[in-house]
Amino acid sequence: MQFQADMLGCHVERPACVGTTALEAASLAAIALGWHTLEALAARHIASWFDPAMSEAQQATLRAGWRKAVSRASHWENGEGEET
Repeated sequence: MQFQADMLGCHVERPACVGTTALEAASLAAIALGWHTLEALAARHIASWFDPAMSEAQQATLRAGWRKAVSRASHWENGEGEET
């Protein structure tokens, strides 16, 4: 989760119950339908949190490598060979 905070440049929280992804998605849907409140969702217990700590230069280097890998995979998948 530290990597997510670093790459997104934002605060990331991990709930005490890490298997709550589906529950939180359902809660957001319930809020949209007016069946639940945002306050109830925000009241969950946070076990830990992560703040960005990576430099912008390191973020840029990692993003450039990711973009290069995606480009190569895209060309490989399309049968166009490897892009240099």
